[in-house]
Amino acid sequence: MKIEYLIIFSLLIFIIVYVIHLYVYSIYEVTAVAKPGTLHSDNNSKTIIRVIPINSLGKKAPFRSVPVCFNLIEGKNLVSIEYKNNKKGITVLKVKDKPGIVKIEITSKYSLFPNIVEIIIN
Repeated sequence: MKIEYLIIFSLLIFIIVYVIHLYVYSIYEVTAVAKPGTLHSDNNSKTIIRVIPINSLGKKAPFRSVPVCFNLIEGKNLVSIEYKNNKKGITVLKVKDKPGIVKIEITSKYSLFPNIVEIIIN
């Protein structure tokens, strides 16, 4: 009688762990956030671009990071890359002394289409 309870309990634990992994820890999409999104052209302003993994519940997937590729597609002469970590999905851009718009294309294996982040420099 105790063996049957042990088997049923083990199966229930396995199913619960599998469902938690499937819905909470699996990455279904990524979003990119630039904070702040509007900068001043004063040679000191910085922005941090982070890539956030999203699970099936629409929340940030805990304990996960997304390897990405950052590509400046517009405004290369307006910013300089101060820090770049493709494995964690973080980059820091420092503004030069020219106003304009900077567009960064972010691609990863979890996103269907590349994300494009737009930063406005006043």
